[in-house]
Amino acid sequence: MSRVDRAAAPTAAMSCLADLPTEWQPVHQAILTDGSLAVLATDVDLAGEHQRSNVAWRAQVKLDPPSRLSELAAAGRARIWTTTPTSTWREGPIFALGSVYPKLDRFADGRWLVVDSLSREPNARVLSPEGIVLDRFRLGIGVEHLAIYKDRIWVGWNDESVFSNGDLHVPGQEVAHSAHAVLCFSDNGKPLFFPAWPEHGGFVVDPYALNVDDTGAWCCPYMAALDYFPLIRLVPGEPARWWRNDLKGSVAIATDGDHVVLAGGYEPDRLALLSLPGTGSGEQAPVLATWSMPLPLRSPGSTWASERPTLLVGRGDTIHLVQDQIWYRWRVRDLVSS
Repeated sequence: MSRVDRAAAPTAAMSCLADLPTEWQPVHQAILTDGSLAVLATDVDLAGEHQRSNVAWRAQVKLDPPSRLSELAAAGRARIWTTTPTSTWREGPIFALGSVYPKLDRFADGRWLVVDSLSREPNARVLSPEGIVLDRFRLGIGVEHLAIYKDRIWVGWNDESVFSNGDLHVPGQEVAHSAHAVLCFSDNGKPLFFPAWPEHGGFVVDPYALNVDDTGAWCCPYMAALDYFPLIRLVPGEPARWWRNDLKGSVAIATDGDHVVLAGGYEPDRLALLSLPGTGSGEQAPVLATWSMPLPLRSPGSTWASERPTLLVGRGDTIHLVQDQIWYRWRVRDLVSS
């Protein structure tokens, strides 16, 4: 379905984001548990080098001169900036960049977690609020989703890495951490929870969307045996609850009571409201409404939205979209009432 086939999304809460100082280049954004927006920026041109590599890869030509990503990551500094819908940017700690593909989130006590998502080395650094390294541990290569609630770290691995990290597992587990697709860790990197996926679904290839709260996590994974994307509720110590879902590839999920909102996916601009009937024993989750989010078109005359907004994620009961320096927020209850 193209965006012209759907109505525009209901009016969102919006904030215009000011530019960071020119010497700092944004490389990663995240929504924190309290709903604020965090940006990890660097003083080296990491984004430009990524773009140069991507252009060569798409053209199937040799990158000349060779990639400087590792060199830039080793030489660069990073700084964390935060903002809320009603405030300006607030300066955070400065520390060594050390990451080619960094991701971040914040613990409830103010410590930061910075992860080099495509490193096989101990790739997670716990930083003090002042930027001092307090701990290092390994979360494995291919960290696609990173979300913290209080002192628990939830990780989701991408489809290329679910079957990687073969040497990263604990006694009693026959497979690597990433083979579970989603895992919950303590704040020092100790695995706390291994999900029990619906048995007839087969293995999970990619979690696609991840949202966490005080009791567990929601995700919308691709399950190989089912060839579809169920909505799954994971709570440590409890069987997984799940609903059938016909919307493919959603990359953001937000929930409130018996309603869920999915965003993005194979139709990149899609915003959809679904209900969650029953107890989560495989019931069908009906789609109540769909809309188009305000994403730019790929090219003049195209009816398809851009695939890669700056940020599209669900935290708690809200879908967050950052695009063209505008921060959009849709709460589940507001979409239900609309």
